[in-house]
Amino acid sequence: MREWFREFVDYWWRLLKLFVGAVAVPVVIYLILLWLGVFK
Repeated sequence: MREWFREFVDYWWRLLKLFVGAVAVPVVIYLILLWLGVFK
């Protein structure tokens, strides 16, 4: 695998993980609050 390609993939992989993390945190918090609200 070429060096520039590996760096390119690594960059986008970190960006993807950052995006998924940023989206997942509020969703998980919302689901927990919803679950606590429903099963209280």
